[in-house]
Amino acid sequence: MPKYGVVRHIARGVLFSCYGEALIVMLSVYMDTSGNRRGKTMTMGAMLSTVDRWDAFQDEWPVFLRRYGVGSLHMTDFVSSKKEFDGWDRPEYAAKRKRFIDRAVVCAKKHTQRGFTSSLSLADYKAANARYELEECLGPPLTLCGMGVLREVGLWAKRNGIDETKILYFMEDGDQDKGKFIETARKYGFKVQPLTKKDACAFQVCDMAAWKYNAGLRDADDKKGTFERISKSLEVMGPIIQHGIAVDKHRLLMKCIEKPIPTRGLELR
Repeated sequence: MPKYGVVRHIARGVLFSCYGEALIVMLSVYMDTSGNRRGKTMTMGAMLSTVDRWDAFQDEWPVFLRRYGVGSLHMTDFVSSKKEFDGWDRPEYAAKRKRFIDRAVVCAKKHTQRGFTSSLSLADYKAANARYELEECLGPPLTLCGMGVLREVGLWAKRNGIDETKILYFMEDGDQDKGKFIETARKYGFKVQPLTKKDACAFQVCDMAAWKYNAGLRDADDKKGTFERISKSLEVMGPIIQHGIAVDKHRLLMKCIEKPIPTRGLELR
């Protein structure tokens, strides 16, 4: 894995003459998404820390993975026991699977400051979009999740007296509709840059958090399991995710009314 030279290079280009001073306290946020337009739910996970702490994480994370004979963490592979996790679905691997996630969270907690998630029911999005020009005015689902994350990070920064101009945001380059989100974010002054997974281990932690919360939202939407069971499945993320929001149909409709967003001339049923 490359060290964070790529991030420092981007920071230098974005911050210009303020780079030398700002880098000392500069924060960076990494964002990755679980779910897509074809699914039932979508969640963006985001992790915030200083550039120096991310550098340390970039060194330690691969060492942690190698202890388990793994090169990288992709939650779809982990959950389905595919590729590098082949065979981990066997009963004798149950304790190892739990230990792996628990220690991944410990490693992330050591090097990050705050964690955020922003979730959306795609059925609710489609219902609101059927009545209002939601996608044309606010963007596709990924943009709504992403702007939710940026809002939560901004509120946290304001509460803690942190200059938002010294926060850089990195979006995983493979996510569908990322271009529209980055365009919208930059329009509001957020410094969002695309970055590939191979350039930053941080995306693997974001993927883990996003998958966990999206699975919980999906189970709740499908009415699978009790509230207690779903809550318990998210407990492991507690140490690294302190801020989570979920947008439902009511909140979407209220946003459409408040903006206001033009209707499509159809009655909501």
